Amino acid sequence: MTFSLTIETVKGRQLSLVAEAKDALQFRDFEEQSYTRGFQFIAGIDEAGRGPLAGPVVAAAVILPRGFTHAEIKDSKLLSALQREKLAPVIRQESLCWGIGVGEVDEIDRINILQASLLAMVKALAALNSKPDCVLIDGNQPISGSLFRMGKFSGGRSLYQKTIIKGDQLCISIAAASILAKVARDAMMVELDKQYPEYGFASHKGYSCVAHFEALRRFGPSPIHRKSFKPVREAAPQHKTNGPLWPSGELDLIVLDRRVVVFVEVKTRTGHAFGTPFEAVEFRKQQKMTQAAQYFLAQKGLQQRDARFDVVGISWPGRQPVVEHIENAFELS
Repeated sequence: MTFSLTIETVKGRQLSLVAEAKDALQFRDFEEQSYTRGFQFIAGIDEAGRGPLAGPVVAAAVILPRGFTHAEIKDSKLLSALQREKLAPVIRQESLCWGIGVGEVDEIDRINILQASLLAMVKALAALNSKPDCVLIDGNQPISGSLFRMGKFSGGRSLYQKTIIKGDQLCISIAAASILAKVARDAMMVELDKQYPEYGFASHKGYSCVAHFEALRRFGPSPIHRKSFKPVREAAPQHKTNGPLWPSGELDLIVLDRRVVVFVEVKTRTGHAFGTPFEAVEFRKQQKMTQAAQYFLAQKGLQQRDARFDVVGISWPGRQPVVEHIENAFELS
């Protein structure tokens, strides 16, 4: 009985190894088909970051050695952040060459997210040390000649392109590219979090989530938010004023009093029919100013500085103006 179980275990292991070998062959089938057609340098391309509300879209291009296989490489979305971080240096070391391309936020807003994603792919191809003669692209959109010119890649006309729907699940070089693109973009968003800590980019990487929407509601869009995306547009200030604009409010003056950052609201009245200048700075106005001030302090890296709100009232009860200055008129909350 024990011997029979041992035989069954061995047979099961053999079948498992056969299945794994078959899967590995299928996973590099697109590359092998390209080799048999005469292509020599076959690059897999994928991008990360089409869906977020903020930050760039990042693409990677990878040329793997012929016959390369790795049991752990798969679609980056099926891997944890720790697994991706572990695999990325392996891919960079084992590949013949790899490149990263970035579609900046202004490019996303100018030419739309799809075109910016394809442009990032062109930039990734341009960053390769060896020029590919065949590219395997995740998705169903080929790269147009105008994008090759925009991305300064000279070999676009002679480059064979094959689009593969769900390519990151079917093609090892695309899967490898998806891992490099995701790791690179995540690292960029962690760095951007240091510039804009109020948004929590290090945790959600710019994707939609409750915390991100709450930060947008409180602070409005940052310079790295995609203004062409509807949720970002809806969070943008809806009106323009004479003072410098900050999300959710206007700050008339910002001055430094020794080491204290002072936010000054200036109010004028020709009479008291509508109340005094100080009465005009009601609770709702205070909230908006507080949000704008918090945004400013975070952007400038001044969160550790003391801050206060002053109100300067200018009124004309007679021929001569009367100027009143109240320090620390309300608390920064």
